[in-house]
Amino acid sequence: MGEYSAFIERVREFEKETNNLEEAIKKAVIYCRDHDILKEFLEKNATEVLNMLMTEWNWDDALAYRYEEGRGEGLEKVARNALAQGASLDFIQKITGLDIQTITGFQMNSGN
Repeated sequence: MGEYSAFIERVREFEKETNNLEEAIKKAVIYCRDHDILKEFLEKNATEVLNMLMTEWNWDDALAYRYEEGRGEGLEKVARNALAQGASLDFIQKITGLDIQTITGFQMNSGN
């Protein structure tokens, strides 16, 4: 487990240097093989490690995107419900943080 942690730490360091995750993983694989960190495993599985880590980091990005998307859908629902209840545009803007143009768009689309 300690060697895996060392590998991940190298990935993070190289990512800061290169601003490129794929390049950082490749550099970390080479560094760790050269310094006997997970050497045997990396010699046999370097491509799989790269694919797995790229997928894992992309999965994190996808989850973050989905969270923001869901948050937006929730705010839209609150705005639509508030409009249906006759709340003012200013009040809806204050509670949702949405701009007036977006809120009035909901109003036009709902037929109110």
